[in-house]
Amino acid sequence: MCKGLTLCVPYAANIGGTATAIGTPPNLILITQIESLYGSEANVSFGTWMMLSLPGMLICLLLCWLWLQFFFLDQFKFWKQRLPQTKKQERRAKKVIQTEYDALGPMTFAEKAVLVHFIILIALWLTRDPKFVPGWSVIFTTGFVTDTTTVIALCMSLFCFPSEPLWFMCRRIPDYIPCSKEDKPSQRQEKKVTPLLTWKNVAEKMAWDVIFLVGGGAAMAEACKASGLSSWLGEQLAVFGSLPPGLMTLFVSFIVAAFTEITSNTATATIILPIFAELATSLGVNPLYIMISATWACSYAFMLPVATPPNAIAFSHGLISVLDMVSNFLIHAKTGFMLNIICVLVANLSINTFGIWIFDVKAYPSWADSAATTVPTILSGINCTEYFQNF
Repeated sequence: MCKGLTLCVPYAANIGGTATAIGTPPNLILITQIESLYGSEANVSFGTWMMLSLPGMLICLLLCWLWLQFFFLDQFKFWKQRLPQTKKQERRAKKVIQTEYDALGPMTFAEKAVLVHFIILIALWLTRDPKFVPGWSVIFTTGFVTDTTTVIALCMSLFCFPSEPLWFMCRRIPDYIPCSKEDKPSQRQEKKVTPLLTWKNVAEKMAWDVIFLVGGGAAMAEACKASGLSSWLGEQLAVFGSLPPGLMTLFVSFIVAAFTEITSNTATATIILPIFAELATSLGVNPLYIMISATWACSYAFMLPVATPPNAIAFSHGLISVLDMVSNFLIHAKTGFMLNIICVLVANLSINTFGIWIFDVKAYPSWADSAATTVPTILSGINCTEYFQNF
């Protein structure tokens, strides 16, 4: 049971991260590269991504729980009466959880303020352009406001908002730091209140590697497009054109899910997304149809610790081994293989249902053609086919 609880945390993190645009780095890389390749016309926002991904995420999470329930507890009939020994174990587990919860203490003013900022951010993201009704972005020029604009505005507020309540918030006299007992109140110095966020904390704790990876991914996508490498790779992968788009997407998802087991999911998304964008364009398929499915597959890595940071963190605690994360029914080598298959199938079901409703992925969009014609004419003389034919 200890291994099951340890594994359920990274598995839930991997699956849950697919639900929002900020959940995992591959999601951010996808949105960045879509904006770089196709501009704002593709219109993949926080709200549309969540509407597309949330139902599939909930289904995958439920199936993951059922699978771990069966695999580690060897039962599906969890609603039946439990044995006295099981009840005793549950009481001990509940006591440990309650102890840890009590150790957190009450929420501080700073924690409440950050929570309010976060709720405002999510609300602004969801209502910017919800599709079914006009969002608040209509009061601005088209393309002037994006999801990034909201993030920057809230970040500026965090740098200004105090981490402790000011005197007028508590309806009391302001705090003063006396210089000496003889000082008059007018000579005393007012207590300095720090903001919720300081640049020192940002410099020390900011995940700069993610920013460089996302920026590098956008630069790589633009370089592949401008040099013609994406076009050449798309032509080489055109052999998949004989397959129906739905079957091709399923095949691509399984390939990506297998590839991301041995490499970082962030690196996988950075490498493959520009290639799949060109593949979709060359075959006359909506780029979002293949790229979103491949991005989801980058997060469906449950077999090896190197695949995602949550897997590596769970593995580092020493409670599980590599064999506990790789599943094969013939040798009983644990859990991950079955979850890979389940989640890829659910993801393809989502893209073929909710994807059609939200992004109309079965139709080839006009913005894909317009993006294909934006390659600088100065590079028109470059022939990547001649360059790569010797390899």
